Amino acid sequence: MDLNNKRVLVVGLGKSGVASALFLKSRGAQVTVSDSKPEAELRNEIMLLLEHGITIETGGHGERTFRGQDLIVVSPGVPFDASQAVGPCAGIKAAAGSSVSVTCSNSASDAAAADFVVVVAGLTPYDEGEEYNGSGDRTSLALDGKDNGRGNAGVQNTLITTVAQSKGTSMVVVLEGGSAIDMPWKDSVPAIVMAWYPGMKGGTA
Repeated sequence: MDLNNKRVLVVGLGKSGVASALFLKSRGAQVTVSDSKPEAELRNEIMLLLEHGITIETGGHGERTFRGQDLIVVSPGVPFDASQAVGPCAGIKAAAGSSVSVTCSNSASDAAAADFVVVVAGLTPYDEGEEYNGSGDRTSLALDGKDNGRGNAGVQNTLITTVAQSKGTSMVVVLEGGSAIDMPWKDSVPAIVMAWYPGMKGGTA
C-alpha cells in the first residue's frame, strides 16, 4: 500500500500506537495520533512523536479528527467499549424495523419457519490465531478447521448445509474472516457475502 502523503490516524498512544505512528511516518504518511489521556500523562511519547513531525491530540477523540482520514489504525491497547458495538442481529433488527419479526438463533429448526434466513458464520480466533492462543498454523481452509478438541468441528458447515436444504433460495450466507474460507456448500446457497472483519459496528452494514 502506498502511504505517501496519505492521511493516517493512529488511535491510542501505547507502545504499539507509538511504534505504528513512527512506522507510518517513515513511509511518508501524514500521521495524527489521538489518545484519551491528558497531555501530562503522555509527555515522553509526545516529545518523541513531535520530533518526527507527528500531529498529536490528547484528552479525548474529537469527531473532527476522524473525518477525512485515508486510514485509521487502532492500537491493540485501546479498550473495547461493548456498549458501542452493533452485531449482526441488532443491525438486522434495526434495519428491518418494527413491522418485521426478526429471530436470532443458532438453530436450524428456528430457520425452518422463517421467510428469509441470514446465516452469519466465519473464522474463529482458533482458526486465525497462531501463537497468541497456541492454536498454531491452519491445516485446512475449513470453518472451525482448528477446533483443537473444543467439540465445534464442522458445526458451522452443518448449520449452513441444513438451512440451505430447507430454505432453498430464501437465504444468504455472510462470512466474517481475514483469510480464505472453504465453502463446500456454495453451490446450494443463492448468495454469499464476504464481510471480512467489518468492525465493532459491522452489524449496521
